[in-house]
Amino acid sequence: MHEISREAAKITINKVKKFEELNAPNKEEGEKKFLEKTRELWREFAVHGRLDVDKKTGQKTILNFSDLDGKTTLGLLKLAGLDTKDVKYVAPGDYISGRINLDTGNRHGLVLEGEGTVFFDHHGKESESNLSATAVTYEILTSLGLLENREYLKKMVEFVTQVDNRVYPDEEKYFKEGYHTVLGLQRFMQFKHLLNYFKAGRLPIDPLSDEDLAKMGLTLKSEEQKKAIEESWRALQEMEKNGLIVDSEKYGKIAIDNGKKVIAGFDAIKAFGCGAYVIWSPKDDSFFVSSTRKLSDEFSQGRKVRECMWIKPRQDKIPLTIKLGDILNKMTGGKLKASGELLKILEKEKPI
Repeated sequence: MHEISREAAKITINKVKKFEELNAPNKEEGEKKFLEKTRELWREFAVHGRLDVDKKTGQKTILNFSDLDGKTTLGLLKLAGLDTKDVKYVAPGDYISGRINLDTGNRHGLVLEGEGTVFFDHHGKESESNLSATAVTYEILTSLGLLENREYLKKMVEFVTQVDNRVYPDEEKYFKEGYHTVLGLQRFMQFKHLLNYFKAGRLPIDPLSDEDLAKMGLTLKSEEQKKAIEESWRALQEMEKNGLIVDSEKYGKIAIDNGKKVIAGFDAIKAFGCGAYVIWSPKDDSFFVSSTRKLSDEFSQGRKVRECMWIKPRQDKIPLTIKLGDILNKMTGGKLKASGELLKILEKEKPI
């Protein structure tokens, strides 16, 4: 028996009230009974939602939808015959005791803790950029026999893993056409449409026709994405002019996004020729660093996520004490050359 299937089987065993419920006349019937019980008992889930701020009250809220990895994880569970109606949305990194926590909790792989608390995650210290919650879930479901191992499913899982880790091959080449490709519109897609797309054998970079967009309910999102691409490109050109893109030996060009003006985020900065991205948000007491290469630096606040990211999230209530200059000096090996708007920001950080 595969190690991950043994661990996954414990989830079901821990939820069974009487072991007699698993009794069967032979091995074949026993395996069938076990899968039935698994589908019956794996019912309470939690997945990370999206953090948002109420414009009227300024209060932070959790929106009840997840990213591509979270959505696909839930989609695979449903495809395997599990009832996923009972799902709670939590802040990224948080979890709920007693539930199966998907793509959240800062654990690595399949983890069982305490009284029925389970994690299907890839945010532990040992997690690398070749893993996703979708990949963990797919391995669990196929190893247990809850889902058949199909080539189109493997390709879909690989795509989600690449997107979630931002390592899709040469993705920067396709950025400007992202308003009419699955690669560019993936975060807006429903699981059923993503599944059917890969089942049809199509590639994520194939252009989507107007009919494709309409069929998947993406017509308006395509228009929004086109605008986001254009606005992000203009914002990056302005940042470059204002000294907010600097050179480094370790990471290549570093884009410093003060207040999050690049709507398309990391995808845009990669297409612009940058190797690292710093989102600096002192009003939210947060910052985020992402790199196309392994992040070799550590900072006094926040934590590393997988190999290439460092985050001090908005929900972290500890005041921001680290300076932007501290981050950039580390990333440039002490060779930071600041000018324009960046120089003004760093001057304001100096004690009076």
